[in-house]
Amino acid sequence: MSTRGRRETCGLFVDGGKGTDFTNDCGDLDEGFYNSLESALGEMANLLKTPEGIDLYPRFQKRIEALAKKAYGIGWGYGDAVADQVEDLETYIGEQWEGKSQT
Repeated sequence: MSTRGRRETCGLFVDGGKGTDFTNDCGDLDEGFYNSLESALGEMANLLKTPEGIDLYPRFQKRIEALAKKAYGIGWGYGDAVADQVEDLETYIGEQWEGKSQT
């Protein structure tokens, strides 16, 4: 699968796949469920940190920010983990864009 395809798949699983929405609609689930969602988000973040991903980040930015808002307060540390991963990703992307503008 291409990098873009893997990124789309991870995004669909985390957001479009309704993992976070499912929890908000139906209630708290088990730790393994949240660990899977966190892993998918981590993989997507790592893909977005590649040279190709950095250029595509604007396409995903609103979805990622919306995910962080939806995940706020969800149990098993999931909401905090999402917030941390999103903050780390946005910091990294911002530093890369800043570096490009200085060259």
